[in-house]
Amino acid sequence: MGKAALRIFVAFKTHFDIGFTGLVSEVLDGYANVMVSQALETCRRTLANKAGQRYVWTLPAWPLSFCLDRLSGSAAGEELAQRVREGLVAWHALPFTTHTELLGLEDLIRGMYIGRSLGQRFGRKAVAAKMTDVPGHTWILPSLLCAAGVRFLHLGCNACSTPPEVPRLFFWEGPDGSRLTTMYSRGGYGTGLLPPADWTLPVWLALQHTSDNAGPQRAEIVEQILQSVHRQAPGTEVVFGTLDDFAAAVLDLKPQLPVVRKDLADAWIHGAGTMPWEVAVLREVRNRLVAVESALALRSAPRPGEGYPEIAAAYQKILLFCEHTWGMDTKLALNPAEHGGRVYDKEEFKTVRASGKYDRIQRSWKDKQDLVTDARKLLEKLEGRVAGAQDAGSPAFDVVNHHVWEWNGRLKLGQLDADVSVHRAGDSAPLPLTVINGETWVAVKRLAPLSSERLSVQKAVKLAGKTPPARRFHARIRAAGNNRLSLENGRVRVHVDSTGRGVMGLTDLESNRNWVDGNEGMPFGSYRYDIYSRREIVGYLKSYAYDLEHWYLDDFGKPGYPDIEHRTFAGTLTGVAQDSGAGWARLRLSWKQDPESVHSFGNAQHVTQDITLFDDEPWIDMDYFLAGKEACPLLEAGHVVFPFLSSKPRYAINKTGSVVDPERDIEKNANRLLYCCDRWVDVSDADGGLLVIPRDTPLFSLGSPAIERFDGSAMPGKPSFFFNLFNTQWGTNFPQWMEGDLRFKFRLVPHAGDWRRARAWELAADCLQPPSCHPADPSAPAAAPALVAGPVRGMETLTLKNAEDGSGIILRLREAAGRAGEKTLRFSPAVVNVVRCSLLEEELQPLSVTAGHASTAVTLPVRPFEVLTLKLTS
Repeated sequence: MGKAALRIFVAFKTHFDIGFTGLVSEVLDGYANVMVSQALETCRRTLANKAGQRYVWTLPAWPLSFCLDRLSGSAAGEELAQRVREGLVAWHALPFTTHTELLGLEDLIRGMYIGRSLGQRFGRKAVAAKMTDVPGHTWILPSLLCAAGVRFLHLGCNACSTPPEVPRLFFWEGPDGSRLTTMYSRGGYGTGLLPPADWTLPVWLALQHTSDNAGPQRAEIVEQILQSVHRQAPGTEVVFGTLDDFAAAVLDLKPQLPVVRKDLADAWIHGAGTMPWEVAVLREVRNRLVAVESALALRSAPRPGEGYPEIAAAYQKILLFCEHTWGMDTKLALNPAEHGGRVYDKEEFKTVRASGKYDRIQRSWKDKQDLVTDARKLLEKLEGRVAGAQDAGSPAFDVVNHHVWEWNGRLKLGQLDADVSVHRAGDSAPLPLTVINGETWVAVKRLAPLSSERLSVQKAVKLAGKTPPARRFHARIRAAGNNRLSLENGRVRVHVDSTGRGVMGLTDLESNRNWVDGNEGMPFGSYRYDIYSRREIVGYLKSYAYDLEHWYLDDFGKPGYPDIEHRTFAGTLTGVAQDSGAGWARLRLSWKQDPESVHSFGNAQHVTQDITLFDDEPWIDMDYFLAGKEACPLLEAGHVVFPFLSSKPRYAINKTGSVVDPERDIEKNANRLLYCCDRWVDVSDADGGLLVIPRDTPLFSLGSPAIERFDGSAMPGKPSFFFNLFNTQWGTNFPQWMEGDLRFKFRLVPHAGDWRRARAWELAADCLQPPSCHPADPSAPAAAPALVAGPVRGMETLTLKNAEDGSGIILRLREAAGRAGEKTLRFSPAVVNVVRCSLLEEELQPLSVTAGHASTAVTLPVRPFEVLTLKLTS
């Protein structure tokens, strides 16, 4: 025991899995109907103890909120609320354990609003947070927690996963420089009763943690702990309480701690690849949700409008999807005794599956899948609130730019009559239209930041003496000789060999640089399908094991896996089709897949690769359609591979809330092989760069595939990007097979300089989160004046929303370039007061406002990647 430990703070907790030990409904019923009763019984039996000697049960914020709602009006619910008021049932600041890198920045923030609501109800605030089981999280987490007023974080890794190389207690510094006191437990969810021998502080956290959904301890635990400490460390004070109690005690000491300024990248993030369709929908929904909420808020800004319960409900569905449990325990549900355990033969697998033996675990996966389906339904309901009934005689569209920069780009109007023109208010000149895949898109330039305007749709009339302006960069297809085709628009060119090699060149015509490395042995943008061997599984288990417990091989491996060799299958190019229309041109490459990969394993039957260029645009859209993928019981993965040509590449990865250099910013023994990007990843060198924006799949590796690989000291490989479309790496509770049709879309943007010079955040937002565009609401104003006067460079909008307390509008911004400095925001004269708030909208500081004739100016310092929450009132 550490000699300096004089006070031990004991906190009681159980690990919360939404699933794993049962179906979601069963787990939640167990918490509300069984565990709460057990906890209340334990609390009652220690009520007579003196203060600091009573049992206190800590829950994540979401399950406590759920239980209070579920039990509302019942005797148990009343008693639970009473114990919360007394401090005998407590919550911490986070909703539950998440795959943090899979969440968007605003998703993460809204997750902490759950604890905010509990704090308002019960009159106190949680200043400590907890994550359990998952080994690591991206480094925006300490920045956000600090901005929300949280002062302490405990991370408890499971027994067998290799943890990142961090001290037991340290300051975890986020990308904005915020430092959060963080405690990391290796090999266990909590901590021992007594501190280790090298512990030097006079306080210790004894986090007594029961296992997955195991429930609270019995009342006898209090006396047992007192006796044990008295026996082993006489004279030590024992305080039973919360994580907050320990946080206050350790922070009062103002300890000098080591600083870790690294990303503790999630070693389980490959699990996102087990639900490719759902993850694609998730990424689309979160982007549209920000746009629609901002559109609703802008209608009345700076005064708050009506509330929309669908917004909070949609964010909760997104949050629950990113909770770390993705289904039932595979050890319990995928080992039918009559078949000798796991089944890997495809025909036998089909038989067992048809028999219903897997119905229960498949239902648990569907519970997870339904969350994104439900979130999309809520989103569509919100979008319906924004939109009006389209007037068949004179249709119109409302466009809302929620960005803080002037927007230029294309907006989807949907299916319109062929002979129409689209106009801005007061402008007789028609806007350029593009019709592709049966849908009409309109090009809009100089759309003011934080503003809206109306577009009218009219019957096209040819005006005498007037012709549409000529396009400077026209998309077209040319024959390039030797069975080659060239797709170009004056800004970029794609060379395709139609005889079998596919994409041979991708040239930035501004610099005349070709980005395709033709010597890597794989066609650029090609799709490959892999089946993995038993040896690879064993090698991964050896490299990843921190400890060995009985469950490890079954959870992270695949018990009974056959002794097969690794197989890699590449498609055969069978044809290149050409297509074009007003404003665009496209090559469609058809790839036949190896029949063995389809019938013996689970590959898609056919893959098409669409390469599209648009007039005047400096980017390439590359889309993939995988048709007829079958379920496969073996370990499989699919990748799209982009081998880029760069001699001295530098990499920048947009993770949630920040930009990470994978060579310098990821901690040893965190995930240094498989990355999860939020919106974009960039490769650059002295001669320029290329930005890749994956719309649907966030997972990728550099140099080679990273499935079934772990190397805690790895450095980035060659500039060949392997985007993982799907995988079934290991069990635990992730889905073990997938099937159906899958779509994946990528945008490639060559640029001068590095990602900052290219303003990568703006390019990604133009692709993934364009302004809201909906049929006009006749009852709404035709235009909303800009909320800001002029762009705010280097910043991006996270959300524009009604304030939770109903007084004003919340504008949440993020510094996007990773550079400190002062930012001046010039608001419309309607904005009279600007208050800087915490992440949870607690008012911190009224800002000095300079009022002018045309605007209200506020200047404030901003740190790299800092999130600013401002309340605007009239």
